[in-house]
Amino acid sequence: MKIVRRRLVGALLCALAIPASVVVASAHMAGSPGMAVAQRSGAAPQLSSNGLILFTSSRSGGGTTQLYTMNANGTGVTQLTTGPGSSDRGAWSPDGTKIAFMSNRSGNWHIYVMNANGTGVVQLTTHLSRWPSWSPNGLQIVYMQTPTPPNGNYDIFVMNANGTNPVRLTTDAPEDCCAAWSPTGTQIAYETIETGNFEIFTMNTDGSNQTDISNNPAYDGTPSWSPTGAQITFRSLRTNSNDIWTMNADGTNLFNVTNKHISARTPDWSPDGTEILFSGVVGKLMQLYTITPSGTNLTRITNDAFNDTNPAWQPVP
Repeated sequence: MKIVRRRLVGALLCALAIPASVVVASAHMAGSPGMAVAQRSGAAPQLSSNGLILFTSSRSGGGTTQLYTMNANGTGVTQLTTGPGSSDRGAWSPDGTKIAFMSNRSGNWHIYVMNANGTGVVQLTTHLSRWPSWSPNGLQIVYMQTPTPPNGNYDIFVMNANGTNPVRLTTDAPEDCCAAWSPTGTQIAYETIETGNFEIFTMNTDGSNQTDISNNPAYDGTPSWSPTGAQITFRSLRTNSNDIWTMNADGTNLFNVTNKHISARTPDWSPDGTEILFSGVVGKLMQLYTITPSGTNLTRITNDAFNDTNPAWQPVP
């Protein structure tokens, strides 16, 4: 049974002082520069080919993490970010030309964007914020941020892809995090402890119709949409093991993909829909793996002495 939570208030404009920055959205962006652009969608998404794999790694040393790309077979590792500080949780733009990511290079965690080769870095947020995800038209970014003034836990916000017009979507007291925009553009999935334990909720892109779709006493979190928007892959502890699961977008048709074969985290569906990319525990390290959505062909793609986490597969339209 789904649990539906009514939205308490309308979406609130967040009074952030956003620095001027270049527009990272595509040049055909419509509307006034300061106006949030509503996601117009709902049609079946076009599938993309699989490009490079973006991931976070400790291999740069110094107690920090940086962002890297590599080929799908683990070759051609290229460092994109450098210190000071760490960078993490990179997200590809829908056309595969930009990367949104979080970094504490300024002292606190903020959202940044850069070109796919690591150049042209621009800071988007000025308040504590993490975990970006692009809208499927590339015009907006959903992310988690502490409310303004900075009190309480993280909530889900959305902003234009150039950092303007941040809007708060969730207002509950418990922490909301790890948002992912559906490929159809109509929903956002996210992790929350609103019910007293970690669940996966979906909501409309204006913050309305917040619905518990996982509804299980165990931990469920870090959702990632299939490229068609029909399913969601996520991490769950419902079998007392860190496994990657899939379910339909309404929470039905649950399937344990990794099924205790490896302790798994942070899944990401491949752009062509044929594989799920994730980080798995190997001894005391995290390494990157792929597996088919049916649970076959578990393949290790990094094999090193570092922690490799939070992978994301580049779409190639």
